Amino acid sequence: MQTMITKQLSDSLIEDKFKKITDEYNSYFSKINSNSDLANDVVNFIFEMSSKINKVYKSDELKKTGQFHTNNIKIVELMLEHVIDFNNHKSLIGKRLLEPSVGVGLFVIGLIHKLYKQDVKLNDLKEIIENVCMLDISSEMLYFTELNIKNCIRALYKIELEELDKWSLKLIQTDTTFKNNGQDLLSDNLFGNVTEFVESEEGTNFKKQLKNDDSKFDLIIGNPPYITLYGRRDMKKTEELRNYYIDNYDFVPKTVKNGKFNITMFFFEQSLHWLKENGELIFIVDISLFETAFADLRKYLLINSKIINIIRDFSSFENVGSGQVIIQLKKINSTEKALNNLVKVTDLETNKKYEIPQLNWYNEDEYKFSVIDDKAIEIIKKIEKQSMELASKYPKKSLRTCTMMLDMEEQFTTLDKLNVSDDLPVMPYYVGSKSLKNKFSSLNFEKYFIYNKSLQDEINDKLKLELEAKGIKNKKRIGLGDLEVYKSPKLFIRQSAKEIIATYTDELSAANNSLYCLSLSNSSIETINDLKVTCSQLNSKLSTFYALSTRIIRTAKGKQPQIKVGDLKKIRVTYSSEVYDKLLKITNAIYTESVKIEEALKEIDEILYSYYGLSSLEINYIEEYIKSF
Repeated sequence: MQTMITKQLSDSLIEDKFKKITDEYNSYFSKINSNSDLANDVVNFIFEMSSKINKVYKSDELKKTGQFHTNNIKIVELMLEHVIDFNNHKSLIGKRLLEPSVGVGLFVIGLIHKLYKQDVKLNDLKEIIENVCMLDISSEMLYFTELNIKNCIRALYKIELEELDKWSLKLIQTDTTFKNNGQDLLSDNLFGNVTEFVESEEGTNFKKQLKNDDSKFDLIIGNPPYITLYGRRDMKKTEELRNYYIDNYDFVPKTVKNGKFNITMFFFEQSLHWLKENGELIFIVDISLFETAFADLRKYLLINSKIINIIRDFSSFENVGSGQVIIQLKKINSTEKALNNLVKVTDLETNKKYEIPQLNWYNEDEYKFSVIDDKAIEIIKKIEKQSMELASKYPKKSLRTCTMMLDMEEQFTTLDKLNVSDDLPVMPYYVGSKSLKNKFSSLNFEKYFIYNKSLQDEINDKLKLELEAKGIKNKKRIGLGDLEVYKSPKLFIRQSAKEIIATYTDELSAANNSLYCLSLSNSSIETINDLKVTCSQLNSKLSTFYALSTRIIRTAKGKQPQIKVGDLKKIRVTYSSEVYDKLLKITNAIYTESVKIEEALKEIDEILYSYYGLSSLEINYIEEYIKSF
């Protein structure tokens, strides 16, 4: 019997690009013809092949298309089981399903395999699978989706390929994020002008039909592409494309002119729009879902859906450094009902579970989706009742990064300050954990920083012209920071750590953007003392607890801990006379080396625990909470 690969690719250019892949498919499925026992392993084979298919592409191509397959069968099955009752497969018959970024079809393969294990008959399977719409921007991915589906069914159900060719699979080449209003477009260049969205005739017709509520979907499942439209990973989209998204998507506030977007965001809104009322969506996405850039989308989800489940704390994708999160939503056209929902949150590795009122997330700053239990909430209330935000004491730009030199650091640093002109300020240059290893520790450095403002201005003028010529509105600039800050007493605070790590210095010095700098640009005794008292509190366990529980420190599996400057301004501090002199005395003792840092930290913790009226049980909770990270 002729294999599907040979039949499909005999006259296709794809055969050259994927020659090794097609040979392996042919070899495997030819063996199945003579050894039916191999059929039971067909799903594992298909999932393994998805990794090999991805390796055909260069890393730049994968980043450009956001192409990272969900090739973990356990994760695929977990997602399917959350939205489908496989003990009652008949409930699927007549239901419309969508995979809006199908890749090589792994969710559909997982669905077929689960139904097969439930002894679903072929006729029922046919009716279910023919009701699944599969979209992708890539014709190559759609090719492999069809290949995988047909060969999987053929192997499991022992039927001839000719019979499967009679099935009506709904495979459509389209850009899901393009809200087609009737244009008939087809291009392989997603990343050019807005008129170059990938769109086929089938895609145009598909989107036209979805204007009818009866054509909308009962269930949408998938792994949307992860493509940033900002920062160093930007794919250099034109401003026209960015403006298209701003103009056509409701979650983007009308005031936004140059937002930080990710293609994942638009998949959420479009998919919710395509769902029937009470229809469900389940996506696996990058944990950047919890970052500031996604705040407007999170608000949109909170008021337009019930968030049923969030599964977090795992890393599933090959060659992807960050972790992922699974989010399950139910579309609902009542904001009141949505906000009255109780969200179930599960840490996948520990199986620790939480229930969070959706209204809590709607009412919190940036709609952060913070996960804290009642004990943590009570402790936070005690802290906030007797303290102020750091920004109240140190307003505006008192807390900032020092320098921003992009990839031009070498032009402003030197190993030997004797080589620098006498008219240029030169100072130690601190870099993240290499310089600030521990709380209150002395600062180490390898290079000197040269404050050369004329060179800064010259480079920025050149950058401005280059970026404007490329049509890039978000113009990056280098910045050397404020010389007066470098001359003044200050705190340096680590930007990335699972705890808050700070130290005080009054030496002329600067740092790269991995250290925050807190300073009032003056050297009065009052300013120095306030900085030292602030430093003692930032280094306490209580501050780390507050920062972790309120997501000032943003940490998750597979992701480097991060503290954003806007969040750090919200950390709580007190300058009450009840603790001020005690904290100042301890901090002075640390910097005169008359007390060991470990002993001083214990004393600082005890002073603050007592000030906030925390019980021994609450103290134990705080310390165990910190250890859990």
